[in-house]
Amino acid sequence: MPIKTNKYRLADIVPMLDVSEATVRRMIEEQGIVPDRVPAGSTTRPVYSLEQILQLAKSKRHRGKVKFKRPLVIAVYVPKGGVGKSTLSNEFTAELTLQGYNVMAIDLDDQASLTVMNGFQPDEVADAGKPNQWLVKHTLLNALYPANGEKTTLPLSEIIVKPYGEHGPKLVPADITLGELGYRLAIQPNREQFLRNWISAHADSDLKDIDIILIDNAPSTSVVSRASIVAADLLLIPVRLDALTVKSLSFLANELTGLSESQLPIPQVVAVPNFFKANNSRSARVMSALQRSFGDDVPIAPHVGESERFPRSLMHDIGHELEEVLPVTFEGWTRALERQHEEIRNVCKFVMNIAEETFARGETPGLFDDAPESRRATN
Repeated sequence: MPIKTNKYRLADIVPMLDVSEATVRRMIEEQGIVPDRVPAGSTTRPVYSLEQILQLAKSKRHRGKVKFKRPLVIAVYVPKGGVGKSTLSNEFTAELTLQGYNVMAIDLDDQASLTVMNGFQPDEVADAGKPNQWLVKHTLLNALYPANGEKTTLPLSEIIVKPYGEHGPKLVPADITLGELGYRLAIQPNREQFLRNWISAHADSDLKDIDIILIDNAPSTSVVSRASIVAADLLLIPVRLDALTVKSLSFLANELTGLSESQLPIPQVVAVPNFFKANNSRSARVMSALQRSFGDDVPIAPHVGESERFPRSLMHDIGHELEEVLPVTFEGWTRALERQHEEIRNVCKFVMNIAEETFARGETPGLFDDAPESRRATN
């Protein structure tokens, strides 16, 4: 199985769910979760599976979490490769799930990096003699357009995969066939708003139980990326702190200006500094370039530091064996991983606060149900 199997102690679950030990114990009892037991000296101790932890996380959704009237749409995009876009998308999806949200990630990059990071094998060919649940059968293209010879699109339920079980994040995978989406959209009337309209049309059906849709885009300018931007409430731009970032930021600013001049909705932009190195003068220069390109209206999230741990979540083909994968966020809070966990969590909380502040100002009315300020402040 491509997903790495871990066993978690109670001490691991507490920081993962960001609640007290007493709360975790109460949640375990309420959910009727029965742990496995492993030897511990002369006795045994309880350990839990990731699926059980994700079941506990879902119970947070029903305990005062802000409810959404429709999905919050977050696009992750910058017209430059090598910025850690798919890795951050993967980690954000995992962390927001631990925060209690029902998250659906959409891989809109035909290179399918996010899909591979979740254990799927988009380049493999089906073998009738060896059933493989980790092959990619459908992509978002099949939900938007009928396949050749078909009259109707596939329901989203037949496209979504659940790499971490029923309680984990959902994934709409990608493979090379997703490249056809650009050709389809190019001849589509109102092509930039097509994805936005599709999400709106399915908000009360296929997407009614989804709190957050996170879209991982290809690192190139296309009609698909523009449709994703227009569909989004928030646009996260991973900012790798190097010289080429300056050009990509300027290019993206011009792209957003063009959409605005076409009277198309523009999301709130949030910059996420990635591959951060402390005491590096280049970081300050890139941050200055960011401000010049976007002005003061672009919040800058807490940084995510450079680390070799994040690339390890990408599965590699080693001979005929496949490494098991798991987002760093779903690893236990060991001392070695504590910094990475905290940085991802801080960015996610920052982004969700920006979302609530933006919509509280009435810029995107109707996203949140009314909730007391005290309850919002705890999220």
